[in-house]
Amino acid sequence: MQMVKLRITVIVLVVSLLSAGPTMSQEQAQTTSRFFGGLCVVIGDVDSAITKRYGASNYVVNILSKDLDSLSAARKISATLREHGATCHASLWSGKTLPYVDNLANVIVVESSSKVPESELMRVLRPGGMVIRGSDKKGVIHKPEPSGTDQWTHPWHGADGGLVTDDQTLGVPTGIQWIHGPQFPMAGRKTSTQSVVSAGGRHFTITQNVLDNIGKIETARNENMPHYLVARDAYNGLVLWQRPWKGPIQKLAGELNPLIVASSDRLFVGSFEGIEILNAADGVPIERIAVTEPATELILQDKSLLVQSESTLACHILSETGSTKAWELTGGSIGETVVDGELVYTFLQKNDSEHGPSGELVCVNLRDGKIKWREGANVWPKAERDVRICFANDGYVAVLDRSMEFAVARDRRRGKVPPSSRGHALLHMFRGKDGEHLWSQTTNAKTGKHYADIRYAGHFYLQGLVWMQLESTPYKSDGQATWAAFDPETGSEQRRLTTSGLWPRSKSPGKLGCQLMIASNRFIMVPRLATFIDFESGSKIPVKFMRGVCGSGFIPANGLLYSSPHACACYGEVVRGFIASHSRPIPDASILKNKDRLSSYLADPVSTPASGKITSQDWPMHRYDTSRSAASPTIVPETLATRWKVSVGRPLNATTDGPWRIRSGMPISAPVIAGDTVFVCDVQNHRVLAIDDANGEVRWEFTADGRIDSPPTISEGRCLFGSHDGYVYCLRAKDGALLWRYLVAPADRRIVVFGQVESAWPVAGAVLVRDQVAYAAAGRSPDADGGITVVGLDIKTGNPLWSAKSRAEMVGVCDYLVAEGDQVFLSNLGFDAKTGKCTPSNSPSHFRGGIAGLLEASWFDDDLALRKKIHTWTARGAEGQLLAMSAGDTFGYREAERAYIQNVLQRKGESALFGIGSQEWSVEVKAPRQVRALVVAGHHLLSASASAPHSPAEGGILSLRRTADGVAVTEVAIPAPPVFDGMAVANKRVYIALANGTLISMGSPD
Repeated sequence: MQMVKLRITVIVLVVSLLSAGPTMSQEQAQTTSRFFGGLCVVIGDVDSAITKRYGASNYVVNILSKDLDSLSAARKISATLREHGATCHASLWSGKTLPYVDNLANVIVVESSSKVPESELMRVLRPGGMVIRGSDKKGVIHKPEPSGTDQWTHPWHGADGGLVTDDQTLGVPTGIQWIHGPQFPMAGRKTSTQSVVSAGGRHFTITQNVLDNIGKIETARNENMPHYLVARDAYNGLVLWQRPWKGPIQKLAGELNPLIVASSDRLFVGSFEGIEILNAADGVPIERIAVTEPATELILQDKSLLVQSESTLACHILSETGSTKAWELTGGSIGETVVDGELVYTFLQKNDSEHGPSGELVCVNLRDGKIKWREGANVWPKAERDVRICFANDGYVAVLDRSMEFAVARDRRRGKVPPSSRGHALLHMFRGKDGEHLWSQTTNAKTGKHYADIRYAGHFYLQGLVWMQLESTPYKSDGQATWAAFDPETGSEQRRLTTSGLWPRSKSPGKLGCQLMIASNRFIMVPRLATFIDFESGSKIPVKFMRGVCGSGFIPANGLLYSSPHACACYGEVVRGFIASHSRPIPDASILKNKDRLSSYLADPVSTPASGKITSQDWPMHRYDTSRSAASPTIVPETLATRWKVSVGRPLNATTDGPWRIRSGMPISAPVIAGDTVFVCDVQNHRVLAIDDANGEVRWEFTADGRIDSPPTISEGRCLFGSHDGYVYCLRAKDGALLWRYLVAPADRRIVVFGQVESAWPVAGAVLVRDQVAYAAAGRSPDADGGITVVGLDIKTGNPLWSAKSRAEMVGVCDYLVAEGDQVFLSNLGFDAKTGKCTPSNSPSHFRGGIAGLLEASWFDDDLALRKKIHTWTARGAEGQLLAMSAGDTFGYREAERAYIQNVLQRKGESALFGIGSQEWSVEVKAPRQVRALVVAGHHLLSASASAPHSPAEGGILSLRRTADGVAVTEVAIPAPPVFDGMAVANKRVYIALANGTLISMGSPD
C-alpha cells in the first residue's frame, strides 16, 4: 500500500509539472503559441494514477521501465496520454548509468528506492533543471548554472559587437545534442533565419522555418513568407513557444536582423508598434516601449537598453517596475552602435547640400548620454555599409573601412599621412577614453560574397590583441589563411597565425560564403567551410556533419554549437535542420561486448519455423528486393477497387507531432507483404503491425523503444527491422513474439530529435536481409558521434558476423542499405557482404539516394530542398526523385526544379514520368499533381500521387501506365495522398500507405 501511495505521489508531481505554466489572456493567446515545457524523465514504475485529465502536457515525457511487466504498464499509460495530446513514450532500461547525453532533461522524477547515483542524475539534468526524489519535498535538487560557459545575447554575441565567445568548455564538435526541423529553409535561402540569440538556457530565432509555413506557396519575393519568433530549450531543442514576428525583416542577404536581444529572463524585440519586452519563458509581453520611429537596432548593457533608429539613439533604464528613458542622442543619421563598459560608440552621418555627406565617430557616456568625444570625417562613403564599427573592447574601438574614402580628421589636422588605400579594407583603431586615432592597417581579406557585411571577414579582439585576417582564403582545398595580431595601442605586430592542412572536401573548397567567422580562446570557427582552426597551431579540423547557415553561421553558447536550416549542397555528410552539437568525448564502442549488445527473449529462437515460403509474388522487404528495385513480376488488374482499409496511425497532429511533421515525416511506413500477411509501421508510436490480408484486421502489434521510419523485412518466418533506439529487432512473424534484439549503436545514449527521445545512432527500419544475414547501419554522419556502424547479423540468433565503420570519404548520410553483387552499399561505400571490408564504391549503377538520403522527402513541401540535386536518386545512369528498375529498364519521376529568377522562386521546366532502356519515353505530370510513390508491376508502371501539394484534403490518385510507352491505362482516386515511397504490389494487389495514417489494399473488383 505504501508503494502504491509513493507511485501516485510521484505521478502527481509529474503531472503537476506537466500542466504547470503561466496562464495567458485571450489577447496574449492570439499572438503566442506555447508548445512544450521541456523534457521530463520518469525513472521507475508508473501506474494508472496518470489519468486522461492530465493528458494535455507541455512536456515531452520519457519513462524508463526496469522490466517487461513495468514496461507494458507504462506503455498503456503512454498510449492514453498520447490520445489526449501528450508526447509520452516508455522504454526498457535497467542499470545505474542513464541512457542520455549530458545536460538534456529539464525534470527528472525518480523513485526514492532508485539506485541511480545523484552524480548520474545531475549529469543528465540540464542547468537550471531539477530532480524530484519520491514524495519528499526536501528531495528536490536544482542544478546550478555551469561555470566556463557563455551566452550569445546579441546577434553579434554581445553589446561590444565582437564575434568572440568567452566559452571555455566548447571544443571541436564531436556529436549531436538535439535536432529539430525543418531540414531545409522554407523560403529565403539566405534570410530564412534572420538572427539567433541565446541566454538563460533558451535559444531564440527569427525564422520562417516553422510548421505554420509548410505549404505556403510563394509567388513573390521570398521574404513575403511570414517570419516567426521561436523560443527553444537550449539544451534539448524542444519548442517552448512561438509567435509571429511583428518587426522589420532584414531583406539584405549577408546581414543579421539586429532587433532581438536576450537576457536570462527577458527577450527584447523591436516591432512596428515599439519595443516589446517579453517573458523569455513563455513569450508573454511584459512591457511595450513606445518609439517615434521604427527601431533599427537594440543593444542591452546591464540594465540599460539602447534603442537605435534612423535619427535617434535612446537609452532606457530597466527596472522591475518598468523602463524609463534616460537620454537620447540626435543630430544626424545613426549608424550601428556598440558598447564597451560605460562607453557607447556610434556613427553620426550628415548630408550637407554644399559639402556633401560627412560623418563622425561619437563616444557617449552610457549613464548620462553626455558626449565624451567625436571624431569627424570630411568625406563619407556613399554606401553606409562600407564603414562599420567592427568591435569595442578593453578601452579600444575598431572601425572597418571598405570605402577607401574614410579619413580621420585628427590625423589630417596634425599633418599625418593617411594610411595606404591599397588592399580591400582598412582597420582603424581608436583609443576609447579620448578618441585618439592610434593606427590603421590594410587587409586584403574579403567576405565570401560581395554583398555580405564587411565585418564577416574575420577580425577579432582576443587575448589583448587585435587579430586581423590579412587576405582571403583561395578557393582550393589547400588554400591557407593568415591572421596577424597587433598591439591595440601601438599597432605593432605581435604574432602571426597561418593555417595548415586541407579544407574539407566539397564542391567549393576554401569558399567562405556569407557567414560570421567566430573566435574563442582556442579556435577560429569557419562555418561555411565547417572547420575549426586551432588558435595555437593553425591546423584545420573539419566538422563535416554540421555546416553554418547563411548569415548567422555558427552560434556558440551554453557549451554547445548551434546551426540552422540551410539549402547548401556542397557537403553530402551534413546533418540538416536546427541543430545543437557538443564537444564531449564519444562513448567507446569496444566497452560493450556482444553478450551485452544481444538480448534473446525466447528459449530457442533458432527453431522458429518459417511461416510460408517467400515467393516472387510477395513484397517481403522495402522496395521489393535487396537491390531496392521497386519492381515485381506480379500482374495487377487494370480495373481496381478497394478491398479494405485500416487505420494504422493517426494523422500527424500539429501539437504533438509538429517536429516530425515539419521534417516532412510520415505517420506510417510503406507496407511489405509475405503470404497472407501485410506488415506496416506506425512511425511516431514505434509500432509494427501485422494485418490479415483477407480482411484488413490487425493480427498483432509490437512496440519498440524508438521510431521505426521504414517497413520491416520478412524472411524465414522472422520480421526484422531497425529502430531509432539504435537496435535491430527480430520478431516471430506469425505472432510478433520478440526473438532477439541487437544494439548496433556504440552505446545506449539518447538525444532529442524532432520532438522525441531517440538514440544518437538511429537505425533505419528497412533492414536488408540476404542469405540469412541481416545488414543494418546505425548513425547519422561519418564524423558525427564517432561515425556510422554497419553490421551483418545472423537472422536466427542475432549473433554478429561482422561490424565495420563508415569511411571519411563517404558522401551521404546514414540510410537503409542496398545490395548489388557481393557488396552491401551505404551510399557510395561498399562493404563486402561476407567480411564487412569497406571500400569506396566501384559500382556506377547501384541504387542510391541524393545527399539527403533515401528516406528524406522535404521536396514535397519545401521548394529549396530540390536545388542542386539534393533529393535526386540515381541508378543505371537515371536520375529522379523516385526510381523503379525492372530488368533492363529504369523508370522514374522527376519533379520540376526550382530556381530564383530576379529573386522570385519559379519552376524550371515541368514534372515528368519517364522510362529509359529498351524504349524511352517521357510523360508530363501537370501541376498541381505530384507523384510520391512509384513501382513496377509486370508490364505496368504504377504511380501514386497527391492531387495537389500541401492540400491533403484533396486526396490522391493511383495511375496505371504501360511500361512500354507510358500511356495511361486507368486512374483511380485514393482518399488521401500517399506517404513518400509508400506503395507495394503483391499477389495481383496494390497496397498504399496514406498520409492520413490509413493503409489501403486494392485489387480486382470481382
